[in-house]
Amino acid sequence: TAEIYKRAVAKLLPTPAKSHYLFNLRDFARVIQGVMLVPPDCLQDANKCIRLWIHETYRVFYDRLTDAKDRGIFFEMISEVTQEAFKQDLSKLFSHLLPEGEKTITDDNMRSLFFGDYMIPGAEPRKYDEVQDMKKLQETMEEYLGEFNQISKTPMNLVMFRFAIEHISRVARVIQQPN
Repeated sequence: TAEIYKRAVAKLLPTPAKSHYLFNLRDFARVIQGVMLVPPDCLQDANKCIRLWIHETYRVFYDRLTDAKDRGIFFEMISEVTQEAFKQDLSKLFSHLLPEGEKTITDDNMRSLFFGDYMIPGAEPRKYDEVQDMKKLQETMEEYLGEFNQISKTPMNLVMFRFAIEHISRVARVIQQPN
């Protein structure tokens, strides 16, 4: 996390058009807080722990980036740091995100990396964990929407497409953060 923070501060500089590219130690803390959301019993696999760390760095740093060039720079930073610190290749670590026939992970494939506490409706306590089944994720989101529409005076007729699911997941993560 420290290395990603240092590289982000050095390479992703604020400009008048990107004044929100101000990274500070709170961002470092947010990554750690995100990692701490997963209960220890869900982190038995070292690779899952690395995927969680990458997910949290993406949510804290990557989600602020506004153009493809900066996102590419960040993807390369993550790839390099993962190789240096964990001795892991992203394509092997995220082979489950690769479309059939592809062997190299891309920045776009990383959009399918989800962690959340919403996969088991009604679970108590809710467990923040990796989501690996995108079809099940979409069904779960549609189920939540259906429940909302049943109790709401103004139902929402929404289509749960990938981009909407990504945003809902991000909002759910932010709401779950302390402070």
